[in-house]
Amino acid sequence: MSIRYSLLATTLLLVGFCLYAANQYDNINNYGKAALFVSILAGSITAISLALYSIRSMGLLYMTRPASLVLLTIILLIENSLLIKLGLILIALLHMLFFSESLISKMTRNIGNVGEDVFILKTPTPITIWFSFTWFVFWASFVEAIHLFLEEKIFLGAISSLIATLIFSLFIAAQSRTLFRRCVIVPNGIVASDPMALTDVLLFPLAKITSIEEIEKVEDKIRNDKSIFISNDTKTKIVSISLTEKTDSIIVRNAVSETTRRNVDKIYFSFAEPKLFVKTFHSRFHKVQAQPLTKSQEKMLEKELGIQTAPRSDSPLPKWRKGKPAK
Repeated sequence: MSIRYSLLATTLLLVGFCLYAANQYDNINNYGKAALFVSILAGSITAISLALYSIRSMGLLYMTRPASLVLLTIILLIENSLLIKLGLILIALLHMLFFSESLISKMTRNIGNVGEDVFILKTPTPITIWFSFTWFVFWASFVEAIHLFLEEKIFLGAISSLIATLIFSLFIAAQSRTLFRRCVIVPNGIVASDPMALTDVLLFPLAKITSIEEIEKVEDKIRNDKSIFISNDTKTKIVSISLTEKTDSIIVRNAVSETTRRNVDKIYFSFAEPKLFVKTFHSRFHKVQAQPLTKSQEKMLEKELGIQTAPRSDSPLPKWRKGKPAK
């Protein structure tokens, strides 16, 4: 929590510094004005994201962080404005910190309810590169639109702003759901959410978990093992969760509108902070003697957490399956 407050205070301070620097120069070129506007806008969005502190708002950090690459490029086009360059460099370096998923994971640890520890899953590298490139183009188009409007090239500026608006409208919803990929340690076990790979948010009760450990890599020979579920991009920072029995509660997304129910007894997830996830789990439950849950207790627990665990394939679906989604 203190990390978030420190970054929030730093962001607000740097936004204020950029505003101060803008008032110190009357002869800023148009690229300098555009870069200042973007730095203040990106910094303000970051500050709002950190202040609201929700799953969706914190996902906006993935949108603002590529602005740092644009600002560092624009600095080369600004002349004789030392304070402005300094402000842009500082706010760009601040946003570059958010490329660290470990840092974002640390800030979101307590984003859940009391007694819950949230750990985000590692974003697959191709998706990270794609979204970073997309938002880089967004911020570059936004800067160029402001520059063209200041140069009184209205038509070209309108085209550039249209590109930025189109990118924002197409990708902001998906980006704001980035942190929905997470595992939460709750008093009753582990809640796993991975909308990219799974159709449902699942609860793994403590009584059904045999072991949790960090491993170096997933052996190639077991990647096709149908009794094992392997989440996206499990090449590094992997945690293995072993169950006491096979469960077919996992419904895997294969493609668009195509899913498969899997009967597994081991799950592999890739975490931003795998060591801390394993350490936190063992420290919380090393003295707990887990008792098996009855069917009625499982149903009450699912309702309490606002999620559902898909039943065995030979059991009817629960009536609350279409209830409210997990927070």
